[in-house]
Amino acid sequence: FRLMDHLGDWAGATSRELAAMSQMFQTDWSIHVGLDRADPMSTETMTRTILTMTAKGLPGSHRGFHAMMAGKEPPYIYITIGFEAMKAHDLDDIKRTIQKWSLAVDGIDTFCSERWGAWDLEKWCLEQGMTCELISPTYEKQRASFNEFYNLVKQGRWKIPPTHFIGSGGEDDFGDEELKRFLHDPEKKWFGSPEKKAKGGVQDDCIYSIGWGIYGGREHTFEMFRPRGRKLVGIGYMPATGLFGSY
Repeated sequence: FRLMDHLGDWAGATSRELAAMSQMFQTDWSIHVGLDRADPMSTETMTRTILTMTAKGLPGSHRGFHAMMAGKEPPYIYITIGFEAMKAHDLDDIKRTIQKWSLAVDGIDTFCSERWGAWDLEKWCLEQGMTCELISPTYEKQRASFNEFYNLVKQGRWKIPPTHFIGSGGEDDFGDEELKRFLHDPEKKWFGSPEKKAKGGVQDDCIYSIGWGIYGGREHTFEMFRPRGRKLVGIGYMPATGLFGSY
């Protein structure tokens, strides 16, 4: 299975592409956006603002597979279907990208980011019809987020097409850079890239963005998923003249 057969480019997936993946995996989806925003006033040249969009599904749930999972944690899958390295760190650019993605996938369910970098997004997200979770990145929350992300990667339940995004270390896919270097130091209670502050060092913005997106969707279960890309049947008005029966 080549995910790129169903995802066009990194402008983000469309509802049509999600519908194709629904047929393949036999699941509907919830959609979750994560943000790792760089400090706009930072003097560090390697700082980046990364916005990602991830679809959450449960393979086989169209066929009632979930009924066999009574008492067990369903093996949800997560597919990162939107990836944007923002040229600027401007909140208006972030909002425009989220709106573009939302229109493409028939709506976004949740947005999750560290609080300091998204201070005016909560009200805006609610106006757009999505839940907004702005968090303080305590060690406990980071551990919950990245432990889950680690398990998803280890079990093959997180998927992403090649991004062809040139990382700070010069490699053309963030997975070749960040996933190989992302560390957890339980004594210092720290997650991240040990090269983050080095000149030309590999960063960890992409993992943080995807991790927060997945964390923001943690409470969305298969009962909350919905189809994407199916046309709604139009509802019209017909006068009663000449009709028979009770309506």
